Amino acid sequence: MPAAAGHAWAMDQAIRATWPSGLTDAEAARQRARGDGGRATDRGSVSLRRILRRNVFTILNGVLFSVSLVLLAFGLIGDAIFTAVPVATNVFVSVILEVNAKRKLDRLTLITRPGVTIRRAGLDRRALPDDVVLGDVVVLERGDQAVVDGTQVVGSIEADESVLTGESEPVAKRPGDSVRSGSICVSGSAAIEATAVGEATYASGLAREARHGSDE
Repeated sequence: MPAAAGHAWAMDQAIRATWPSGLTDAEAARQRARGDGGRATDRGSVSLRRILRRNVFTILNGVLFSVSLVLLAFGLIGDAIFTAVPVATNVFVSVILEVNAKRKLDRLTLITRPGVTIRRAGLDRRALPDDVVLGDVVVLERGDQAVVDGTQVVGSIEADESVLTGESEPVAKRPGDSVRSGSICVSGSAAIEATAVGEATYASGLAREARHGSDE
């Protein structure tokens, strides 16, 4: 390891030694026993086939396309086109809107998949999002995705919240700021105390709303 890199690593470790130690395994087990742990649903969004089926194969579309075919049979090509084109345009626009919504929902559901660094009894360990309980200290570094909602207790990061808000510019986070699940750390490092996990997180709520809207 180069001397400069080794010095930076040593400084980082020294700083982390001053961070909150987090819960012990016994405390985390008690939190889970009280129901203060959980997992976000990983049920995916609707399939492309279903999106196409419910936008194309509707009663109204069937009637209008049938009328278009009858008009074609009588040689009324202009009238047939006049009837069919608006229907095809409506189907196209509806499918595009639903596909965009599906992509956003699929990005949200990724929060159930990445690993997470939990700080327990002063030691950092990699774990699954399901393992996080209320009060856990979660470490975020560059490239990490927040899998819980929490309050930043130490450190300094910039968070990409575009999947949640649509805002493309990273947001600076300091101690005391809220960090929402689904956001991605693009620079810096920080410790986050979990205030909502599993189905109670902000991103899980957005995913439920998106699924509800896609099922209507």
